[in-house]
This record gives sequence, C-alpha cells and structure tokens, in this order.
Amino acid sequence: MRDFLLSAPTCAGGGMDRDVVLVTGAQYARNVDGYPFPWRLPTDEAIGLRDRILKTLKDLRGASLGTCLLDAVDRDILLALTERGLVENDAVSGLAGAFAFAHGGQETYNLHEADHLRLAHWVSGSGVRSVFDGLRLIEIGLDAVLGFASSPRYGFLTSRLEEAGSGLLLSAQVFLPGILQSGFIDRVARGLLESGIEPHLNAGPASSTSPDALVGLSLHAKVGDDEDVLVERFENALRTLAGGERRTRERLLVKERISLEDRTFRAVAVLRVARRLEFVECLHLLSAVRAGLAWGLLADGSSSTGGDLYAWLDTLRLFTHPAHIRLRAAARGEPPSSQDINELRAALVHESIPHYLI
Repeated sequence: MRDFLLSAPTCAGGGMDRDVVLVTGAQYARNVDGYPFPWRLPTDEAIGLRDRILKTLKDLRGASLGTCLLDAVDRDILLALTERGLVENDAVSGLAGAFAFAHGGQETYNLHEADHLRLAHWVSGSGVRSVFDGLRLIEIGLDAVLGFASSPRYGFLTSRLEEAGSGLLLSAQVFLPGILQSGFIDRVARGLLESGIEPHLNAGPASSTSPDALVGLSLHAKVGDDEDVLVERFENALRTLAGGERRTRERLLVKERISLEDRTFRAVAVLRVARRLEFVECLHLLSAVRAGLAWGLLADGSSSTGGDLYAWLDTLRLFTHPAHIRLRAAARGEPPSSQDINELRAALVHESIPHYLI
C-alpha cells in the first residue's frame, strides 16, 4: 500500500480536456444478498463477508489487486487514502473495513463503509462514457459471483435510501480559474443544479482561506433513472463547462494579461525559493501555476514530465498533502517531526519546479 501511495495515480495522466477536467469517476453502491447492512452485522460475520469479497476480487483481478485492512493499517496510510478521497474520514469503524485497488488505482473498492461494497472506476480527463462502461463490466463480474441484493420495485438495495435504484454516482473534479475570476461561478452552479448535478465549491483544506479553482461535481442516480441518460447528461455538462471555461480564459487573457502573468510568475518564484511552505499556501500557489498552464503562460523546459504537464502538476499537488509528505520522508529514512513538515514540502517542490521556465 505504501508503494501505491508513493506512486503517481494512474488516472492522473492523459485523457481529454485535461486543462479543465482532472479526473472523472463512476461508483456503484452494492450490498451482498443475504447479509444485513454493515451497521447491523456482527463482527464475526462482517469479517467473514470482508474476506469473501476480497477473495472474489483477488480471483478476478489477480496480481494487480492491492489491499489493506483499515482497522489495522498505519495511521498515515489511512490519512493518505483520505487525502486522495479514496476512503471516508471515519472509515475505521470496527466493522472489518477494507480498501482495495487494481490496475494502479483505476479501480477502487471500499468494504463496509456505508455499504458492503462501493466499487469505483476512474479515468483521467472527461471520459464519462468510458469510465461508466468500465464500471459496468466490473460490477457484472462481481455480481455473478457475490450476488447483490436487489428488489424488483426499488432496484439495488443500499444503506442510504436516496441511493437505492442503480446505486450509481458520477463525479468529476474540474479546474475553473477563468469562470471563478470572471464571477460567473454562481450562474454556472445554478445551471448545474437545474440539471441535477451538484457542484461542490471551495471543497478541501484551501477553502478555509480563499476560493480555490478546483470544483467537485456529482450526479446521483435515483430510483427509476436511466443510467445511459445520466451518463449522457453528465458528459454534456462537462463538455459545455470545458467550452465555457476556455472562452472565458481567452477573454481574460486579452483584458488582463499583465495581471495574469504577474500572478503566475509570482507563484512560480515563491515555489522555487521558499524554504518552508504551509499546506494551504502551497495548494494556492500550485493552483496559480496550473492556471498559468491553462492560459499558456508557462513552458516546459525538460522532457522528464513526459509531455503531460497537467499530470506532473496534479501529482505534485497530491504529494504535498501532510500524510503523503510523512510517508515520503519515512520511505527515505527521515521520519518528520511536526516542526519540519513544511520544510519537507518546500524541498519536494524544489525537486520539481525547475521543470517550468517562464
């Protein structure tokens, strides 16, 4: 699990619309037929069901599967999984919770959070149809072995009433510096809500100080919803959002180029020379650099990024989270104290930021 968390996410590179859409995900909530919901399971039954699900995953995914038991895992590993949004903050509940992943993290599996199993498929960029089709194939294979609980009237049975039916959740993380700076975000948010898509503005640690350009989007299926219709709706929303963001950037670049350049180059300069970087400050600086990339203000002077500048920057942003910093330091034999984690964050950035030439 440490190697997984110290590696760049497989879904951080490539894909369509990477200047706007970082990652797209599709998730199903499922419960195995014949078992009570997780909070009603006795511990011995919960452990037995957990082991049965993990064995099934191992049989289907083979050597690509990695697993950890959440009630026994090192605290920093659990926190790092939380930082990646792969497990919930209260994941360790004493009910035999587990996390598994396959194919470098393109597939993830959460056992005994709200439901027996939450399976997800992730892709870089805006490939909604491909991520949903991949999830469906995974779910069909698991259902054939495990047998998921369902009702002719309500569809698949979930612990949360609002998720009953297909149990589908579509999500994406989008980067909207143009729309936010232009003041159009409220109008955009209203349009998304009208189509059933929920925007999560200013989500994450950075929101405590000032708005960040990263916005989460989610679309929950309800009883009776047609999944293909939802996929098409979400895909169209991402396409429209990407087009609107780019047009807004073009207008801003004409009207406010000097201001945009100043903000971008100041961020690059601070990241290059800072000896200590607080977490929230670092997130905002990296967001400014990503905006500079989107506006075409920065160029790459090295081939070491493999040509995918967004993948490099998004991975660096992830690795600057506190638990990731501590895991990285421990892997080098340098367990950090609470006093020097900001120095370690700055050192990590220094290793990468020279790739960018103004």
